[in-house]
Amino acid sequence: MNMKIILIFSHFILLEAKLQHVNVTGVLLCHSQRVMNIFIELWEYDRFDANDLLNTTRTNDQGEFQLTGGQNEFFSIEPYIEVWHECGTKAGCIRATKYHIPNSFIDKHYDTSLISLDTFTSDERNMCGADIPKKYRGLLTTKA
Repeated sequence: MNMKIILIFSHFILLEAKLQHVNVTGVLLCHSQRVMNIFIELWEYDRFDANDLLNTTRTNDQGEFQLTGGQNEFFSIEPYIEVWHECGTKAGCIRATKYHIPNSFIDKHYDTSLISLDTFTSDERNMCGADIPKKYRGLLTTKA
């Protein structure tokens, strides 16, 4: 009996989940200069399990980026970008800065405009040397 209830409930959730998209563009600056080849990830925050990586890109030679991604969710998605960069760090270190995308831009285009990476936020991580996750160590352009 309990298994039937679980199956009915899970089937209901799957039917009610809907595909939601986000399209994000912007320009990254460091010391008022556009920065190229900066690695950016588009994520979707999940409260009860691991966050979902929706897409990745790098800035072009003008410091511009565009990311599009989508996720099937029962409730509204909570997208954000995470920018991996060395702006404002010492040699051999990297910063991962999060920028949340307002829910009002789900299924719409969100232009972040100019993002100054010089600005430190409360929603970022600063890592050096062995503290940098292995998959991101190749992003460093300077050595410790």
